[in-house]
Amino acid sequence: MAGNNSAISTYEVLTQRTVDGRTGEVRLQRYYVKKRADAGGSIIRRSSARSDDGLSFMVDMSFTEEGGKKFGDLTKKISEGNTPNSLGQLAIVLDGVLQSAPTVQKPIYGGGAQITGNFSREEAVGLSNVLNNPLEFPLITQDVTSVGPSLAKDAQSKSVVASAVAVGLVVFFMVGFYVWGGFIAILGMVLNLLMILGAMAYFGATITLPGVAALVLTLGMAVDANILIFERVREEAALGKDRALALSEGYARATWTIVDANLTTLLTALILVFMGSGPIRGFGITLTIGIFTTVFTSLVTCRGLQELALSRGVMTRVFGLPVFRPTLDIPFLKFARWAFLASWLIIVVGLGQLAYKGKDAFGKDFKGGESTLVAVAPGAKVDIGQVVRIAEGLGLPDTTAMVQLPVGGGEPTLRIETELTKDKSKGDFANLAKIVAGIKAQHPEYLKDAAQPVDKLMLSREAIGGSVSGELRVNAIWSVVLALLGIGVYVALRFEAGFGVAAMVATLHDVLMTIALFVFFGGQFNATLIAAILLIIGYSINDTIVVFDRIREELEANPSRSLLDVIHFAINRTLSRTILTSSTVFLCAVALWAFGAGDVRLYGEVFIYGVLTGTFSSIFIASPVFYWWHKGERKGVDAAELPRTYSWEAGSDKNA
Repeated sequence: MAGNNSAISTYEVLTQRTVDGRTGEVRLQRYYVKKRADAGGSIIRRSSARSDDGLSFMVDMSFTEEGGKKFGDLTKKISEGNTPNSLGQLAIVLDGVLQSAPTVQKPIYGGGAQITGNFSREEAVGLSNVLNNPLEFPLITQDVTSVGPSLAKDAQSKSVVASAVAVGLVVFFMVGFYVWGGFIAILGMVLNLLMILGAMAYFGATITLPGVAALVLTLGMAVDANILIFERVREEAALGKDRALALSEGYARATWTIVDANLTTLLTALILVFMGSGPIRGFGITLTIGIFTTVFTSLVTCRGLQELALSRGVMTRVFGLPVFRPTLDIPFLKFARWAFLASWLIIVVGLGQLAYKGKDAFGKDFKGGESTLVAVAPGAKVDIGQVVRIAEGLGLPDTTAMVQLPVGGGEPTLRIETELTKDKSKGDFANLAKIVAGIKAQHPEYLKDAAQPVDKLMLSREAIGGSVSGELRVNAIWSVVLALLGIGVYVALRFEAGFGVAAMVATLHDVLMTIALFVFFGGQFNATLIAAILLIIGYSINDTIVVFDRIREELEANPSRSLLDVIHFAINRTLSRTILTSSTVFLCAVALWAFGAGDVRLYGEVFIYGVLTGTFSSIFIASPVFYWWHKGERKGVDAAELPRTYSWEAGSDKNA
């Protein structure tokens, strides 16, 4: 009896809860765990989340010198009780919740250990953050509130309208220009959309407004593959081939271009997924799924429907009319040096303006801001859009607001966040005071005790840190660097070193030019802009790959032509596709910018700059850099691309 009482006083039953990320199945496992811990979080020097396969995550721990010895003794004690049929376990308990119960096979004295448990990335990062900041006292929940949407209803409606307009413009453009071919491309786009949504639902991904923008822009870029195919098919038909053969040859010539272009974009998307967090990571997930569904619908679904339409006589001609005459011969490289210098001059001016503005170029997501709570009148319906417009009218566009309601009952409050007050002579929180005063003047019905002075209406005032942490900023910089290197290496391996260098220079140009234009037209950096800039990298390389693939094709087909003539010919032959694709994506971006709100409008604005700079760079940056890299001679290109010959193949040992 005494033994049982001792066990009851020493142990407690804790339940470990695990959720299958794929199926959503919840598993509960009960364990007897000591009430008094054998070690606390103070034994840990540092912990971090890590993944070997990108799917399941674990937590690495390194111990202090004393902690390593203590942990080693503890695991030794547990392992000594192991039997062939049973292994001892070590419970990891945080705030009374059993996080993990790993088995201990042998003593661990190495100064480090791992916690495994099929964690998601967020769970592993959260656990490592807690272990990095151990608390000696339990956390006590003071209050819990539910919050309304930070984006007003009218802004949500605008964003939905913007997305609908963008899709409608793409449909009108494709069907109007390519008729039945465009109609089939739209069917492929609808299937693409359904597959993306289905995949996101399967993986449990959440659709946010930035995700909606990424979805619409992904669909706009997905049309690029169809336009590329249509243009190649039309070229084959112009050579006198019948429609069926022209379709087959067109797909054969366009397939690897599409694969190469999407693989380079996939590099950027994967960087967003594995290095980003929150909406940035969700943006990357949507883009990643969209790349796979785009390749499938373009090369499989649309081709099958087009072959069926041709065999049934539905399509009487092949894919629209040419934008330019087949004999077009613009000497683009003749203007390359001036275009190159002018574009980099614009970049220098834009970055100079960024340096001049300093912290003013960054929003509260980066440099922090100030926040207040205001009591809301009972039964009042606060229009968040009106609050934000009042702030914008006061010269404070970087303002967000939301209504908070205590869970379990209580009075609602309006939380307002805005940028830091610069002129401290008017008070530490003068910006908040101006906004509350504006609400009091224009919508007193929102406020409880609206007759009170402004400083009495503000229940609390506090400075808030930037939501974009130093770690996120470093990750964003590394994301750009890794994307540039990845693109350069891939293009160099698939094509040739000169192509790889040119691709990196052109992509860097597009990123810097987009930032320069964004700053020049008064934009402020925030968290959403990071994902938009990274997406520009993926889109920018798309058009460059198409031009490079045509240059490589022409080099092989015309061994006697000079490098200058080959580049001119390739750019002129792909110009129709470049203009059509850019126009389609440009229409999407303009619709998001003109009709959207909040983050959706920002994505549209940044993508307008990205489309313009990407189209420009594929002609006046990437191709000239490739030409200059080889000093205008094709010898280096041919030597790099020609296969090695051996004595049993060519009757000599040249290059052997």
